[in-house]
Amino acid sequence: MKNNLGIHAIAGTENSQRKLDVLFIHGLGGDAFTTWQYENKAEYFWPKGLVGDFPEVGVWTIAYGATPSRWVEDVMPMERRATNLLKQFVLSGIGKRPFTFVAHSMGGLIAKYILTQAEISNDPDYQEVADNCRGVIFLAVPHAGSGGSNALGYVNVLVRGNYILKQLAKDSAALNNVDNHFRQLSKRKGLRNYAFIETKEVRIRTKLLCFFSIPKGIKIVSETSASATELAEPPVPMEDDHLSICKLDSKDNLLYQSVIDIIKKYLAVRPKEDPEKKRLKTK
Repeated sequence: MKNNLGIHAIAGTENSQRKLDVLFIHGLGGDAFTTWQYENKAEYFWPKGLVGDFPEVGVWTIAYGATPSRWVEDVMPMERRATNLLKQFVLSGIGKRPFTFVAHSMGGLIAKYILTQAEISNDPDYQEVADNCRGVIFLAVPHAGSGGSNALGYVNVLVRGNYILKQLAKDSAALNNVDNHFRQLSKRKGLRNYAFIETKEVRIRTKLLCFFSIPKGIKIVSETSASATELAEPPVPMEDDHLSICKLDSKDNLLYQSVIDIIKKYLAVRPKEDPEKKRLKTK
């Protein structure tokens, strides 16, 4: 697995009888593990703990090139990254059973690209990915672009920002387009999506995007942008900034308890009936 990129099986994935896969996907500047670790300590890697609460669930994390600077690497645009990951899903068997995304920041946008591309594909294996998604749990995702547009401008100048930073600009036409398709898909497929939003600023000396420090407190994703998609319930404000929202120090954390509740709802959904079997019954 090049540079640790790809799909990582965390726990419960060897259970062939599992009823749901939970896929954690990081955002800009993140990775498959530290994004989800409080104080970057392995013992606080909370995705693994879900299997203790749900033995019938498999947990995976996704790692992809997400560096914001061309000094380090020039990464794929989001739509191409989604195509790349969708192929990896099919080869890994993800999408053969019900699944959900837990997505932080830009990872939520890529999840939307994955699902919309899967639905319109002519490949039945790809279509199956869209069919079996139960919904997306969005954590501080900029559906309408970054509310911290000044911060993005600062990033671009300092670190020779790549194309992804342009894609994240506020009121981006591309993000509006994929969200329109995702809203329609959610209604057609009956997806139940949930959003959790940051309410605090990333403060002085806090590393933004795990890469460098910003000059002052900035809210990266506005509440309006984090709420601007098809949701099953009103978004939940969290006592967190953009980076801390996905780093949990306890199972008593509101986000952890909320994810537990959402997984229960997904597990309660009856499997979709095979259209061929349904037609046979009517004869």
